[in-house]
Amino acid sequence: MKFKFHHILAFITTVLFLIAPLFKSTVRYALLGATLAMCLLCIVLIKKAYIGVIFFLMAMQNALQMTVPKSMLTVVTYYDEVFQIVIVLYLLYVMLQKRITISYTERILMMFYGLYLLMCFLSSVFNNYATITVIVLDAFVCIKFFLFYRGGFELSRQGVADTKTFYEHTNAVCKIITVGLFLYALHELFLTPFFPKYDFRYFTESLQLFFFHPTYLAAFSILMISVLILNLKYDKSNMVFIVMMSFVTLTTLRTKAIAAILIIFLIYFAFVKYNLPFKGLIIIGAIGAALYLGLDQIELYFTESAGRYAPIRLKMMRDGIGIANDHFPLGAGFGTYGTTVAYDYGSSFYYNLGYMGGHYKDQPVGDVFWPGIFAEAGWIGTVFFALTVIIMIIIGVQKIKVDKYAGWCMLSIMTYALSSSTSETGFFHPAVAIMFIVYGIAAGSTANENENPKQTGLKFKIKI
Repeated sequence: MKFKFHHILAFITTVLFLIAPLFKSTVRYALLGATLAMCLLCIVLIKKAYIGVIFFLMAMQNALQMTVPKSMLTVVTYYDEVFQIVIVLYLLYVMLQKRITISYTERILMMFYGLYLLMCFLSSVFNNYATITVIVLDAFVCIKFFLFYRGGFELSRQGVADTKTFYEHTNAVCKIITVGLFLYALHELFLTPFFPKYDFRYFTESLQLFFFHPTYLAAFSILMISVLILNLKYDKSNMVFIVMMSFVTLTTLRTKAIAAILIIFLIYFAFVKYNLPFKGLIIIGAIGAALYLGLDQIELYFTESAGRYAPIRLKMMRDGIGIANDHFPLGAGFGTYGTTVAYDYGSSFYYNLGYMGGHYKDQPVGDVFWPGIFAEAGWIGTVFFALTVIIMIIIGVQKIKVDKYAGWCMLSIMTYALSSSTSETGFFHPAVAIMFIVYGIAAGSTANENENPKQTGLKFKIKI
């Protein structure tokens, strides 16, 4: 591998960031300041370097929240919302320029997601449980992953951040980060740890490194794996780094992350490496194995023992279903139940259902996804959201036939998003939503580099 000038800048910038959490206050902030200065230098000296800088700032949001001074915390916490607004403005600009060509599959996908949003808005208007401000904020969170997907898709199709450009500005940094986190994980497992550990699972304590929680480290690791998978088209050595980052993911001991890694590698062997027959049965078998591995956690989260309170996630599932039934055919609307905005703004449902006092006070009410879909969108809206997810999986399966690495990347992201939806906010989680920028870039890629991206589009076809 030939080292170029931008590789040297990327190495210095990334190493400065990786070592900053090892120090306290003054030294740490000085290193972070030096990292920011190097990012600005990269933008000035390297063409389109802003693509990599913005992407990694988004990807490292949680790690930055743990390391920046308190005076900068608000900026770091909300810059993903700023980026979301920028994506909206970019999509409007492309639409006004009449440069968007939407395939039949994409129209179907957008129609179903639009109908899901419509059901939520109609429910909000009809029931009037939340204020306009709360409704807009909740909708802003719920639409984020889909906006990121469409933004990444158009950035790829319009040539702003196609797969080749994305590779040039992300791959080297991904490799450096992977080596850094891999070495950190080995150190934490066998030597005196630098960072606090979280909880004891299986046979050891789970790692979180310089992230707020192991689940954030797991999500970040899966994001890096997805980028490395997409970039395999240009650098076959990425496979080594994918394995290393998979090891880091496993050290979090999050059941959903372990399950996702298992399925991601089975997709690789079934679709990419060997093109095995009976792929559907293989994936079903992988899901079964993942469920078996997570049986203890499933029992902990969703099994009610005699004489005890129902676990929080089981209670929320029951209440979400109950709200959907009570408000049929609509739901309760945005900002009412099952989302972080609904809880943060004190929805009346949480008081009426006993979450604000007694046994359930201060429990992880925000660590659910599907109960929020049931309650806010109703059963009809849930069907539309489920169809959106199914079509996004179908697009990934279709993509893998024409660009195996892009398709594998897309299916890997969908695997983790679905896995995380069992015990987190899933698609609406900021750490998961950022993955859909990569999903969109992969979806907008073309098998032939010389092909006009505006003339391509996946065909929607289901064989029964």
